[in-house]
Amino acid sequence: KSLTLKKEKEYKALLDEESRLIKTQIDADLKAAVENLEKNRNTDVEELEARIQAMNKELEAERKKHMKELEDLREEHREEMEFLTLDKENEYSARLKEELDVYRMAQRRLEELEEKLNEADQTIADLMMEEQNSDEDSGFGSNTQTPRKEEEPRPSELEVSSSDSSRISVLFVFLGLVMILFTIILCCVSIDGTVYLPFGFSFYPRLDYLKEPPM
Repeated sequence: KSLTLKKEKEYKALLDEESRLIKTQIDADLKAAVENLEKNRNTDVEELEARIQAMNKELEAERKKHMKELEDLREEHREEMEFLTLDKENEYSARLKEELDVYRMAQRRLEELEEKLNEADQTIADLMMEEQNSDEDSGFGSNTQTPRKEEEPRPSELEVSSSDSSRISVLFVFLGLVMILFTIILCCVSIDGTVYLPFGFSFYPRLDYLKEPPM
C-alpha cells in the first residue's frame, strides 16, 4: 500500500512536470508566433510605405515630364499665336479706320448740304428784299404822279415779272429737294453706312465712291 502511494506521488509529480513543460512550451510557441506576426506586420507596413513613396516619385516625375512637354508646345506655338493676335488687331484697326473715313465723308457731305441750304436761304431773302423794294418804289411813284387811267403793263414788264416768278419757283423747288435729301440722310443713313427705308427695309450700299482718291 505504501508502494502504491509512493508510485501515485511519483506519477503525479511526473504529470505536474510534464504539464509545466507543456505549458512552458506553449507559452514559448505563442510568444514566438506573436513576435513573428509583429515582425511580419512591420515588414508589410514598411514595404507598403516604400511602394507608396516609389509611386509618388513616379507620379511626380510624370507630372514634370508633362509640364515640360506643355511648356515646349507653348514655346513652339508662341510666335504663331502672336502673329494671329497681331493680324486680328490689324484687321480691327483697318475696319475702324474705314468706318471713320465713311463717317467723316458723310459729315463733309452734310456740311456741304448745309452750306448750300444757307446759300439758298440767303438768295431767297435777297430776292424777297428786292421784290419788296421794287414794290415800295412802284407805290411811291404812283402816289406822287397825277392819277390817270390804268394802263396795261408793257410786254417788257410782264416778261420781267414772269422771269422773277419762275426763278423764285425754281429756288423753292430746289430748297425743298435739298431739305428732303438732308432729312433722308439724317434719318435713314447710319454711321456704318446702312440705309434704312420705311416699312422695315434696309440695305448696305457700296460706299467706295465716298472714299477720297489716293494722293
